Amino acid sequence: MEEQKENNIPEPRVTLFGEEINREDMGEEKRERKEAKKVDHIERPMGCCGGHGHHPQSGCGGVWGLAVVLSGIVLLMNTLGLIPWSFWNFVVSFWPTLLILIGIRFLVGRNIIARIFTFLIAVMVFSFVITYSLIQIDSPFVNYLPGEVVGFVNQFK
Repeated sequence: MEEQKENNIPEPRVTLFGEEINREDMGEEKRERKEAKKVDHIERPMGCCGGHGHHPQSGCGGVWGLAVVLSGIVLLMNTLGLIPWSFWNFVVSFWPTLLILIGIRFLVGRNIIARIFTFLIAVMVFSFVITYSLIQIDSPFVNYLPGEVVGFVNQFK
């Protein structure tokens, strides 16, 4: 800027909506916008993960990814005729477990131990539901499961 003054070059003028803006004002405005973004990031409402936005390490993808993969496998087995479609009648009866898993996710927090804990609980719940449903439809796949698992699930018939 000082070079411009020394060379007798006038400083450029910027007008916004009819008002002249100085460079110093523009710098201050940028700082205010940056501060507003920081506050916006902190006060953003919580998403499905209980966090601020979704990124690959946010932790919500593990449980839902597992649910989608297992559902896809079962649907493929339905289509190939390996499992009858009545299997879904038993799976759907466990819909409240989704609410329980979501509640656990909110209760335990966002750290890595909480994510692992939630994922392990989800694996156990999904395994139980699938095993229970396979037993109910008298699927031949039950023969491939460990006897202890089948005995445990049979207690809840």
